Amino acid sequence: MLPLRTLQKLSSRFHSTIATSSIDAREVAKFGDLSGEWADELGSFHALHSLNRIRVPWIVDNVKQGEKTSKRLVDVGSGGGLLSIPLARSGFDVTGIDATKQAVRILEESEL
Repeated sequence: MLPLRTLQKLSSRFHSTIATSSIDAREVAKFGDLSGEWADELGSFHALHSLNRIRVPWIVDNVKQGEKTSKRLVDVGSGGGLLSIPLARSGFDVTGIDATKQAVRILEESEL
């Protein structure tokens, strides 16, 4: 049996109350500066948009396999909607979350 002091140390390791953020302010600023370019499927993010030909059908098929009554999805790190927009066009109710406020604002103002 482990001594109480050892158990307390182990417990504090796994149940920390210290909050930390994994958001890098420089990355947020960098991607914020690119916000106006995200939606252009033929622009500088063309390679990322082209991945949607593979990943959107894969996501749609896999969500349908485990289909529930809801067609709601959350895209965490959605940026300017590279994945959110095609998923919404596929019939899902998509909520995008991103640390880059500019990208989210541009996406909200755009017409899907």
